[in-house]
Order: sequence, then C-alpha cells, then structure tokens
Amino acid sequence: MRARYLLPFALNLASATALGGYLILMYKAGCAGDLKSGTSGDTQKALLFESYGLPCMLLLMLLAAVSAFVRKKNGTTKRLAFAVFVFLVIGALALLAGIQVELFGNRACVETAI
Repeated sequence: MRARYLLPFALNLASATALGGYLILMYKAGCAGDLKSGTSGDTQKALLFESYGLPCMLLLMLLAAVSAFVRKKNGTTKRLAFAVFVFLVIGALALLAGIQVELFGNRACVETAI
C-alpha cells in the first residue's frame, strides 16, 4: 500500500471506530430508558449515555471530513467544499442512525422486560 493512501485509510478506520462507539452508546441509551415518553426505564441514565455519544459523533464527523480533505485529486477549494459536504451528510446520517439504533435498543431491552 502506498504511503499516500495510508493517511486516508487510517482516518477512515478511526472514523468507523468512532461510529461503532457512537452506535453502541445509542443502543445502551435506548436500553436504559425511553426518552420519548419517559414512562419506562431510567431516563437519566439514557441521557448520560447520549451525552457520552455526542463526542463520538462529533469525532466521527470530523474524521470523515478530514479524510475527505486529504484527498490529493482536486484543488484546495474543491477539497474544502467536499469536506464540508461530507461533514454535513455524515452528521445527518449518523444522527438518524443513532435514533434508529436507540429505538432498537429500547425495543430489545425495555419493552421485553415489561
């Protein structure tokens, strides 16, 4: 593997690891309690897990944007615009995936215990 491909590969690997950590924390938040209605589980513990998940999501977005920026194919302006686009798209997708995983966790843990 060439050295110029090593940095984007390492950044993408770190971004995938941050995504995994974020989704695990969102699953645990859903498992801890139901934040939408507040009727089941421990909502304070769920909020704690969500607050731990936020830095993972921001790290994921930052690493994805940096990995898009270090591409050497285009000029600096195009790379910067693409990095901002990736930052916004990855952020939106991670947020939606986190909500879905939290719902999965809620269904798997809280609703089956009732």
